[in-house]
Amino acid sequence: MNQTRDRIPLSVSVVVPVYNESSTVEREVRKIHAFLEDRFAGSEIILVDDGSTDGSAAVLDGIAKDLPRVRLLRHPRNLGIGAAVMNGYAAATQNAVTYFPADSQAEISDIAEFALHLSPGVDVVLGYRSDRRDYSVVRLAYSYLNLVLHALLFGRIYRDVNWIHLVRRDALLRISVASRSAFMGGEMLEKIRRTGGRIVEKPARYNPRTEGKTHVGNLRGARAALRDMLRLRIDLWVRPRATLEPAAACRREAS
Repeated sequence: MNQTRDRIPLSVSVVVPVYNESSTVEREVRKIHAFLEDRFAGSEIILVDDGSTDGSAAVLDGIAKDLPRVRLLRHPRNLGIGAAVMNGYAAATQNAVTYFPADSQAEISDIAEFALHLSPGVDVVLGYRSDRRDYSVVRLAYSYLNLVLHALLFGRIYRDVNWIHLVRRDALLRISVASRSAFMGGEMLEKIRRTGGRIVEKPARYNPRTEGKTHVGNLRGARAALRDMLRLRIDLWVRPRATLEPAAACRREAS
């Protein structure tokens, strides 16, 4: 599908957060890049080095020099998945945004399917995983507890809130996301929904990790996500209007 007429008429920014993924990141980014060039009318890849210490920084430097439409952001220290994704989204320039892990657990071709459902009136296509056979019992418990808490606190049941998605950038510009924990996806969804956005759910593939180790799903990350979840719930009760305004509007109100 190299003909322009075959490309999906949508421009996409793909954020790839990277923390100590030197063994997989180059293969994954090149696969993403080739797919975007083939299937989308316009695209960019934003690599976010989240304070890697394993040699990933040098690999990312090489990728950014070698591939067109690839930009590199760096965190001086590890800030976590939420900060990496949201800082990447803030730098995005295309009409829709998504993020992809650097460990080959997601399939970039699912984004082409998502794009077909990002029709007028739909702001978010939310992917959900049906197979998590490599998850430990503890990590599964964290995931399901997260979904239950989200439903209880915000009144909306999702099949998944922490997996790949495709979001209209103008919907993101209507809100600000304060969470820098794994709850960043949940906050983004809730604020888009409460500002009039429509969210549809679609299945997305999930590949068990074959190299390296996961950096999410631990007690520290769960505590941070719970703290951010409770903060949003309280903010929506105490100051709903300010909480749902874009970052620039919130700054004007504070000044």
